[in-house]
Amino acid sequence: MKLNKKILSLILAVLMIAVSLTAGMIAWAGNPVAINAVNFPDENFRTIVLMECDEDGDGYLSDDEISGVTLFSVTGYLYDLDEDAEIESIQGIEYFTNLKTLRCGGIGLKSLDVSKLTGLTWLDCMGNDLETLDVSRNTALRILNCQSNELTALDVSMLPNLVNLSCNINKLTALNVAQNTKLETLSVHQNELTELNLANNTALTALHCSKNHLQELDLSSNTLLENVTSNRIGEQTISGTATESSGTIFVTIPFTNSRRIISTSLDEENDLGLIGYQSGSFVTESYEKLRNGIDYEYNTGLDSAEPMTVHIDVSRDFFIVSYYTNENKTTLLDKQIVYRGENATEPTLSSAPQCKSFVRWSESATDVQADMDIYAIWKDDHIFRIVDFGDNTITMACLNGCGTEQNFNFADLVGAELGDSNYNEAFDLNADGFINGRDLAMLKAHQF
Repeated sequence: MKLNKKILSLILAVLMIAVSLTAGMIAWAGNPVAINAVNFPDENFRTIVLMECDEDGDGYLSDDEISGVTLFSVTGYLYDLDEDAEIESIQGIEYFTNLKTLRCGGIGLKSLDVSKLTGLTWLDCMGNDLETLDVSRNTALRILNCQSNELTALDVSMLPNLVNLSCNINKLTALNVAQNTKLETLSVHQNELTELNLANNTALTALHCSKNHLQELDLSSNTLLENVTSNRIGEQTISGTATESSGTIFVTIPFTNSRRIISTSLDEENDLGLIGYQSGSFVTESYEKLRNGIDYEYNTGLDSAEPMTVHIDVSRDFFIVSYYTNENKTTLLDKQIVYRGENATEPTLSSAPQCKSFVRWSESATDVQADMDIYAIWKDDHIFRIVDFGDNTITMACLNGCGTEQNFNFADLVGAELGDSNYNEAFDLNADGFINGRDLAMLKAHQF
């Protein structure tokens, strides 16, 4: 009987230990995430997680607390915390694996890792300082807003469900959206794009791609697009190099379809029609039309679209040196094309303005490195004689007939001798080196 009791007690003890272990395993099976500096290094983000996600206030995130978070608006929570506060990192966000929407725009982020958030359908990280963004594992994304960052590259090829992409105001040099066939809205203005292929994006209804470096744009496949205005697709800037041959200037820029060039700032109406672009080059004989670059309008192939406007910044290794007859530059004397580092040839002045003599050119055109406007500097060259004397006033007039007269008060001249500032040889009538009463007497006696 005693043996049976001992056996029963042993069995009960084993059962109690088993129950205890099971309870412990159940309590800790979720491996709660400690809300500490290791898991959430940024203090402000850690504070937000404590305030908004730690429902029981135990300093840990349980399975239920984690799985219950499908939308996380870091931006809104941070503003409530302190409208001037910033968050450089949201490390720890990877624990919220059930997230569908993440809003972390304008909070000062330097980096962002969303690789573990494979269920994300909406990511807004605009207005930060992100230089890279990897969304290759976020294949469920439908909306991506990463505008106003410092991105130089963005790979969206793994996002087949993407409907809305906004990556304005970055530094993107390329963007491939060929795999994003569901894309309806694309905003990519103010980047560094040199081409944009939208042939596969037939679902597009809205496009904003101005202020890039697009030379051409084909929208013939995007028939659902609306409100395609020049200010939404234009203001493109590209570069070209000018060359000169026998007075004709060429800026060679080949086009896939040059027939889509509607007009250029070099156009001239004549029997041949518009001739600003010919045989692969923008062409002109007027350098003045190139001074501020070249503008052209491009037909995108979509009937409802306005033209895409493009400006060409023209570089060159030659310059125009213009010579003018006077400082006002009203009369052009000569214009020369001079290559960088070479010298211009000073023109010959065949005549001078009345009562003027040439002094020099305003500057020397040697080692030319820029366009130059040079003008002739003249000095007065009158021939005066005394034409009247009365009331102690001497009147002198130019013999060349220019009409210039000068008046002198003899009282201001009396006593002047050769070398003095007020000595004038014309009034020293007896040529003795002094202006005195003898000269006055001769003036009075002279018949003018």
